[in-house]
Amino acid sequence: MSLKDTANLGFVPSAYKSNKAYSIIPTNGNGDLYANRSTNATRIDSSGIVENVFAQRPTLNYQLNNGVVVGCPELQIQMSRTNVLVDSENPKLSANGGLWSNQNCTQSTDTIEVNPSGVVGSTKLTENNATATHSINQQMGLLQSGVQVPLVVNRKYMVSGWFKTGSTNGRSGCAFFITNNNGNDEMRFNIVDGYVSDTTTNINNKRARITKFPNGWFRCEFQFTAGTTTPTLRIQIGKKNATTNTIDTNYNGNNAGNILVYGLQVESNLQSSASDVSSYIKTTLTPATRGRDYFNTGVGLSSPTMTNFPTNYPISVFWEGKVDRFASTQVLFHVCNQNTNKFGLHLIFHSNTQIKIRKTLSNGTISDRLISYETERLDYNKIAVNFIDEENVELFVNGYKVFQGIVGDVTYSGIGIGIGRNVTNDANQRQSTNGLFLWNKKLTDVEAIELTSSSSFTELATSQNYEIQ
Repeated sequence: MSLKDTANLGFVPSAYKSNKAYSIIPTNGNGDLYANRSTNATRIDSSGIVENVFAQRPTLNYQLNNGVVVGCPELQIQMSRTNVLVDSENPKLSANGGLWSNQNCTQSTDTIEVNPSGVVGSTKLTENNATATHSINQQMGLLQSGVQVPLVVNRKYMVSGWFKTGSTNGRSGCAFFITNNNGNDEMRFNIVDGYVSDTTTNINNKRARITKFPNGWFRCEFQFTAGTTTPTLRIQIGKKNATTNTIDTNYNGNNAGNILVYGLQVESNLQSSASDVSSYIKTTLTPATRGRDYFNTGVGLSSPTMTNFPTNYPISVFWEGKVDRFASTQVLFHVCNQNTNKFGLHLIFHSNTQIKIRKTLSNGTISDRLISYETERLDYNKIAVNFIDEENVELFVNGYKVFQGIVGDVTYSGIGIGIGRNVTNDANQRQSTNGLFLWNKKLTDVEAIELTSSSSFTELATSQNYEIQ
């Protein structure tokens, strides 16, 4: 019998139905994870399509490599974000009272190319013959249909969108241009060869990136700092310079050159700066907010009676996945008492070199231990923690035992588990969970090191990734 077969709970993101992501252990449903998200969201499906996911539904997200889906899905866990742009899929003069303006170009609906959501329909921007820039523009932060979301001065925002060269007379590039009180900001992209057209320093400082999607689309992104509550975003057509291979945005138009645009987004956290883009948030008449993800073994914050779950020490937990943004307030997982998400055992990524072990008493008293660690892998982590008794804890990260000692003094009687709980109101961290296992026993050093250094548990997520009908 393998170590996996002795687990009280085993979860890999491979099958889901309605609001439930199914565990592989146990098979009676007690370990299934319920999605808690109040709004719709989006994910990348197994075909690389940007798919809408209804509220209270798991988001099993796939990764792309050079426009091709690779690997098995991850349970995507994101915090709240707001897209402050309006008409994100319909940036035309006639839409929504003319919130988008244009400059030396016209907008029309493309009826030929399949867009990133898998259907025909995107916005075509066609240049005129002026020697100038050719763009569409929107001033952000204004009152829109009774809703106003002004930008926060000095906060960092991520701007993104999908772009594609037109099927005929297509141009090779695009650019984001921000007009700001603290100076204009710009980033250019080659949407034929797929690269950011700027210096390495600017690309790194402004967190610029271009990602290839199916059907010739690229998602382009970069970061800017708001210098006013109402900056203007310009989406510019770009022409490849035959001499330098860079992208020019001020050139002599020919009344035909064009690019396709879809899914425009400007976002930040609710209370802090953003350092990366999140999944697409569609807007129409007003800015829109995507609620945060949280998963646990019961509807809401309470847990059902779970006879297979441990009700006393020792408890061992294994987690693997990615953390795209680190924060001291975001819990990787927690094992908690029935009907509460506070009393129990928590593991928190504090940074890419520190992990916090937390124990919480029923009266809210917290015992923390901040542990430093080193790892060669910052993009993907495998962690095992032994909660041995009321005081003693062991921690393993990516094949190494990094801590053995005392953390607090907490009597445990929990029978529930959760992933992605946020202990503050901000949206600092995003993670993707690829596996979570729990045992009512202490893992040996050999077992824990093997778990956190091998690919054996990743392989449990087989090709049977599907929605149960």
